[in-house]
Amino acid sequence: METIPVQSHPSSAVVVGLGRSGKGAARLMRALGHSVLLLESRSGEGLEREAARLRGEDIVVRLDAPLQAETFAALPQPDTVIVSPGIRWDHPALEALRQQGVRVQGEISPAWQAMEGIPWIGITGTNGKTTVTHLVHHLLCQGGLDAPLCGNVGFSAAELALDCLGSGRRPDWLVVELSSYQIEASPEVAPRIGVWTTLTPDHLERHGTLDRYRAIKRSLLEASGIRILNADDADLRAHAASWDGAGFSGPPAAGRLPGHAGRTQPPKPADGRGGGPAGGARPRGHGDRLPLLSRGAPPP
Repeated sequence: METIPVQSHPSSAVVVGLGRSGKGAARLMRALGHSVLLLESRSGEGLEREAARLRGEDIVVRLDAPLQAETFAALPQPDTVIVSPGIRWDHPALEALRQQGVRVQGEISPAWQAMEGIPWIGITGTNGKTTVTHLVHHLLCQGGLDAPLCGNVGFSAAELALDCLGSGRRPDWLVVELSSYQIEASPEVAPRIGVWTTLTPDHLERHGTLDRYRAIKRSLLEASGIRILNADDADLRAHAASWDGAGFSGPPAAGRLPGHAGRTQPPKPADGRGGGPAGGARPRGHGDRLPLLSRGAPPP
């Protein structure tokens, strides 16, 4: 069994939220050697039981601790604050922490850092992402690969990272469903393969405008080594010409998308397992070009 790597100089982390993702992030950060304080704005008998379990794992928990500047003013300044997806990324308390130089991250971030070297397939979209996540997971597993799913479905990414670090398990791939909330709060995540299923107006009460919502989703694909977009989706199809390196999967019309008239063979993977460079590198910016896929079309 591998030993979980710990920080040589422990840092302090505050995790906000006693939900599943918050508990997973708190446990992962503690296992990595950080001192951890978990804040929860609510209280109650069930939360007290959850808090007691975490305290038994050397994690400090404070209930009835609202997310506001006054709560943090009463604490030593942490190195990192990790927030659950349900918390607005532009919350005034988080903005104040950033101005003080505190690193603010989403709960996906520590999992990304802890699972370095394992390629991710990041799947997002307004609709269809859970179905596609399960399908990709199933296909890879049927192909004999260890490819657990996590993120916005099943285990939280932090829970899976903690399990892998503790057991020494090294999956071939991680199949990760990512919501706009999670993408926004963890911009460092750069999957080996990014998949975008659909885009329709949603979560505008959080993101403000459709353009902002689209930009958040797009940022995941822009950070991915290989980009796959659904040409059946009207919004993605309408913005096809804005991509300089992406594969569009869809109907025969996909082969005639603006700016995607030709077909380009993807480079052979250097690591022998999938797209992207050897050594687990996570390129940003220009992605590998994929052939356009069409139903009934011959392979390139």
